[in-house]
Amino acid sequence: MFNFTTQSVYNSIVTSGAGRNLWTVNGKKPAVRLGNTRFDADKVLDIQKKLPTVENLASVTFNMSKILIDNSSTEKEIGARIVLYIGLSMNSQDSFYSNDFVYKGKPFYIEFKVKKGETAATVAQRVVAIAKKYFLFVTEEKILDITANGGNVTITGVNGY
Repeated sequence: MFNFTTQSVYNSIVTSGAGRNLWTVNGKKPAVRLGNTRFDADKVLDIQKKLPTVENLASVTFNMSKILIDNSSTEKEIGARIVLYIGLSMNSQDSFYSNDFVYKGKPFYIEFKVKKGETAATVAQRVVAIAKKYFLFVTEEKILDITANGGNVTITGVNGY
């Protein structure tokens, strides 16, 4: 025979007074009430209270010193590109990330130039300026924080999904 189990998650339960959640129905076996849902007490195996956890924001850091043009090179400037694919967890139904694949996500491309003799900090500042302008045009709300710290560019998500 089929054995059915379920897990109920309640984000908010207001209780006051002793024994409010445990009562007897028509003189029969006791029942447990959580919010507006009633469970037969003998069918409940366990009740746990879990505290919320802090969301984990995804982050990536790019070191711009790795793409600087060497002084011995004949190149005066090069084009560079940061390619990001922002995936969305299956718990979120945000339509901004919808696509025709199984897993929701969206690609982003940040293209910039690196000139001979530039420092990593200068390139990082340029990347941040270009990325902020790019995201202003392609997103309807802020989805990433982009910062420069010296020669590093850090991109951090603003949503835990």
